[in-house]
Amino acid sequence: MRFLAFDGLRGLFSLLVVLAHVPAATVLRQSGLSATGDTLVDLFFVFSGFVIVAGYEKRLLDGYGTGRFLVERLGRIYPIHFVMLMVFIVTEIAFATVLGSLGQQGRVPFAGDKAVEAIFTHLTLTHAWNVHEMPTWNFPTWSLSTEWAAYIVFAIALLVLRRHFLVFAVAGIAFSVFVLVTVAPEGMKSYHDYGVFRSILGFSAGAIAYRAFEVLNGREAFSSLPKPVFTVLEITGLAGLFGLQVILGATDFAVALPLVFTLLMVVFAYGKGHVSDLMCSRLLVYFGTISLSIYVVHVWIIMRAGNVVALTERLTGLDLVTYVAEGDARHLELTLSPLAANLFALAILATVVLVSHFTYRYVELPGQALFRRWAKRRPAVGGEPGRVTAATL
Repeated sequence: MRFLAFDGLRGLFSLLVVLAHVPAATVLRQSGLSATGDTLVDLFFVFSGFVIVAGYEKRLLDGYGTGRFLVERLGRIYPIHFVMLMVFIVTEIAFATVLGSLGQQGRVPFAGDKAVEAIFTHLTLTHAWNVHEMPTWNFPTWSLSTEWAAYIVFAIALLVLRRHFLVFAVAGIAFSVFVLVTVAPEGMKSYHDYGVFRSILGFSAGAIAYRAFEVLNGREAFSSLPKPVFTVLEITGLAGLFGLQVILGATDFAVALPLVFTLLMVVFAYGKGHVSDLMCSRLLVYFGTISLSIYVVHVWIIMRAGNVVALTERLTGLDLVTYVAEGDARHLELTLSPLAANLFALAILATVVLVSHFTYRYVELPGQALFRRWAKRRPAVGGEPGRVTAATL
């Protein structure tokens, strides 16, 4: 079974994440919804838990092999992460040598969030395991680092608990909520430090969502509901998704968001409403297909566009940028008119999608194929691998 509507949702939400990160007075930012860009990452964790459990739980229980599973999952996220890390490093070298004046205002190369030691933790996908004082290098990849941790925990849980895996999921939710509420200074705004617990929370919620869907679908519960009813449920779910993120996003109650997202997963897993039809459109499904590239490449493109605008300011004397301090770091904000800001954001979005089309084709797909070949060298343990139940992996 393939959950096509999930692809469309991931595609749509990946575009929203890009727009949320554009440092300008866009419609999205002015509406206050840009804050949802961060919490949408938690929805991606829930997606991941749902489809990974759907696609791998039975296979792993049938002897597919933990090592094979982990190599395959690493192959899904590592190639594009590695290539973009190299791009960031080459860019930093360029700024340290011939491009130092391009909107950098005296920033010391290979320091702060671009520290040399962080290169090694990025290479091992451990950079968001509470080893740095700030997000580093390609900062959105903190979620890849924490998702990698969730894959490892999932594999270990299946090895130990076998068919009682849901015990892990419930325990994972309870422990993650406890840490995020009582220990993590930023709660659900944790990234490089306690972000692993956000990932485990979302992954576990997604696992429970899949099991709930499996039970409901097996009993044909809700299957006979008419299309308009499913449409209402889908619209209500999306409205609740954005509304609750705005209401709860800045509070400790934000830990409840991944649990709310599970309801959205179950509704869209049926894929029977008009909104699902839209999400299954060819364009949105393709955006979902390249969503990992969109997520990983977009910050580099936004940063380089900011450099160009900063250089334009120097050459023309126009007031186009300002620098905003955040703790020990600072970031560039564009002081463009609303029209210019929104046109700039659309140009960024188009560029990100175009670049992602090529990185998906020439980085992700070959990288996945390479890792699959490596994974196949690891023999299955026990019986034949189980049937693939989710293609959206």
